[in-house]
Amino acid sequence: MSLFATDSWLEPVTFTRNGAVVLHGVGAYAPDTRSWYLEADVDVCAGDLALFRGVTRRVAEPAQRWLGAGSVVIVAADDAFADRGALLRPTGGGFDRTTRTYVPAVDAPVWDGPCTITSVDQGAETEVAEQGITIQVLEVETPVALADVRPDDVFVPSASADPRLVGRRLVVTRIQAGSTAAARTFRVIDNQG
Repeated sequence: MSLFATDSWLEPVTFTRNGAVVLHGVGAYAPDTRSWYLEADVDVCAGDLALFRGVTRRVAEPAQRWLGAGSVVIVAADDAFADRGALLRPTGGGFDRTTRTYVPAVDAPVWDGPCTITSVDQGAETEVAEQGITIQVLEVETPVALADVRPDDVFVPSASADPRLVGRRLVVTRIQAGSTAAARTFRVIDNQG
C-alpha cells in the first residue's frame, strides 16, 4: 500500500554523495517546505546533492523517519553551487608563416554559470625555468547540463568564496563521467604560481 493518495504526485529524484549515487527513486516533493517524502528509509546525509526538476540542491539535514514508514529529506532553498565561473576553449593560435609573427589563441566561450570549486590538495612545489611555482589541483562541480568539457579547456572563476581564485586561468586536466551523475565534475590545475 502506498503512503501517497495517488501515484501522480510522485516524481523522480536522485541523491548523490561525493559523485556516487546514494538513491535513485521517486517521491513526493513539497516546495513550500523544500521537503522530499520517500516511501523507504534512506541513507541521505546533510551535504549530499539532490537532483530533481532540472535543478541541483544540497541536502540541508539528514533524512528523518516519516510516519514510521518512510523518510523526509529537506533540501536547501538555493542552488547547490556557491561559486560562479566560465569555461573557455582556446582556439587557433600559432605561428603565421606569411607575416612571420605569432598569433595568440583566442578563448571561445563554452559555458558560464554556477559551480562549486573545492581544493583537492595543498599544491606541489616545482621549478620551471629556474622559478619556483606551486601547482594546485582543484575540483569544479557544475550542473550536469554542462556536457561539453574537454581536457585543456580553461576555467575562469568569476565569483568564489575564496577571492584568490577569481580571475585565475585554471586548466582542465580530467573529466569525471557517469550516467547517474547529479553534477558535472572535472579537475583543473592552477599552475600560475
